[in-house]
Amino acid sequence: MSTLREKLEKLHAQVLHKFPEEFTKAKSHEIERLIRGEKVHGLQIGEKAQNFTLSDAMEKQITLSDNLRIGPVILTFYRGSW
Repeated sequence: MSTLREKLEKLHAQVLHKFPEEFTKAKSHEIERLIRGEKVHGLQIGEKAQNFTLSDAMEKQITLSDNLRIGPVILTFYRGSW
């Protein structure tokens, strides 16, 4: 059975290169902190997220700033191995 450290190192080596550079720089730092066993916190209430573009479940490109022009945004992340 793989340890969390091994899984994070594998993610770092195999997956992050598929994302935009600005994303990988931020996430690479956080993953390295997790590998070292440091505590990592998400955004706190009132903090602003950096703008990003991701594909939704239907492969449509969604940009945070575009959606914020319409109104408040709630982000939901699903963790899974599917």
